[in-house]
Amino acid sequence: MPQLTDEQTALVGKESPARPAPYAVNQAMARFWCEMVEDPNPIYFDEDYARSTWLEAPFAPPAMLFTWGMQPVWPEEGRHESMISRLVLPGCTTTLAVNATQEYLVPLRFGDIVTITNQIVSIGEEKTTRLGTGHFVTILDTFRNQHNEIAGTHRFTLFMYTPADVGARLASPQRRDPGTNASASAAAGERLAMISLPLTRRRAIQAVAGTRDYYPFHHDEQFARENGAEGIFFNTMFLQAFAGRCSTDWFGNDSFLRRLEIAMRASNYVGRTLTVDAAVANVRQEDDRRLVDVEGTLLTEDGPTTGVKWVIEVRA
Repeated sequence: MPQLTDEQTALVGKESPARPAPYAVNQAMARFWCEMVEDPNPIYFDEDYARSTWLEAPFAPPAMLFTWGMQPVWPEEGRHESMISRLVLPGCTTTLAVNATQEYLVPLRFGDIVTITNQIVSIGEEKTTRLGTGHFVTILDTFRNQHNEIAGTHRFTLFMYTPADVGARLASPQRRDPGTNASASAAAGERLAMISLPLTRRRAIQAVAGTRDYYPFHHDEQFARENGAEGIFFNTMFLQAFAGRCSTDWFGNDSFLRRLEIAMRASNYVGRTLTVDAAVANVRQEDDRRLVDVEGTLLTEDGPTTGVKWVIEVRA
């Protein structure tokens, strides 16, 4: 098994210079995001309603965090180098997201100017999976507003690999019964309402536009199949958007998502229906905050695809 080189390991822990987000936090992109997952929460756009709540003013959906840092595809000279772009893993031609954890410290308001720093947290030794042979790489992005406050962080684990063979397919987990709907409640052990969303081709197009993620897995059928997928599948930010919508559907328009952790175990393909199955794990007090911990699963007709954990701040 080849060992990592000094040049590769030297990148771990180094933070990139701060780069500006290509756009200020804006309502147009936030509306595209909400349309993508049919999120009706008025707190994001209704000034009077938002001011009547403890959150005081409209803000962008918290799960949009990573989207503000997505770089333009044109012109190329306008792009900024990230630490991951410096990492060379010979033969690893394809990258797939595996896990993502976001933490949200302060709301990003419309008009805020965001800067982002990036670092490689770890590079795993070579591993072989059903997709191919490569390395698990964890990166951390930190997002600050114009006041130099940390608005949130995004920790991403990627699998950078050489595909096992052309036309390989992701193994589908065994299908399971999603269970019975339960009423939404902030009591430990209570099952939450199941929420579903059809994964149509049109929604896949919305997801590419709404997240500014143009990686071919999410729009190019041939590329997806040649690199081990059954076809076009939905990206990480789409799953974050859907999970963010679920949190306010369950706990009210003025609940605030504080942490979102997703672990992707299978793909969410066009033509399926995405459903969340979740329950309250804990209700706790942290200083002056009432926090609800929720654990659940995203699933399609193929079976469970994604494990999700939420931390949601609610008003007593």
